[in-house]
Amino acid sequence: MKINKTVLFISFFVLMSCPSESPMWERTYQIRNDSGFDTVIRFYDIFNNEIFQDIIVLDNQFFRGDTIEGSNFDALNDTESIRPGQSYASFRLIIVYENERKMEYTRIDSDDDDIPDSFSGPINGNLLRSGNYTNIGNNIFEFVLTDEDYNNAIPCNGNCLD
Repeated sequence: MKINKTVLFISFFVLMSCPSESPMWERTYQIRNDSGFDTVIRFYDIFNNEIFQDIIVLDNQFFRGDTIEGSNFDALNDTESIRPGQSYASFRLIIVYENERKMEYTRIDSDDDDIPDSFSGPINGNLLRSGNYTNIGNNIFEFVLTDEDYNNAIPCNGNCLD
């Protein structure tokens, strides 16, 4: 009987001394196309700007990135964070509207410290900046492309991705 109490005590002590896992958050970022135009979004690889993937996002459709997670809850409200780029695995992307107009978005980091020095303009419309997304529930944050984004895009007359 004494052995059972000792084993029970040791087991309890071991369980209580094990570190608990830190609480985690999750977020997913998406781009909804409500511009009135079909788009192609070119996502450049996060590690190699010579590798890219083109995703077609038709009008009234959306593209959803990967779910990302972390444990630093204090950083969740940082409007300058690069979480959308992490969700898309891209820190440079181009949106092309029906091969007529395009807009490029980049994260600018001159010292490789994973903290962006800035974002390409317009900053309040940059799809890589977390402060430009709206929480639509269920840990999903959305950026909506509008006809204003189309109008602000640069004319490229059919050579948009060359």
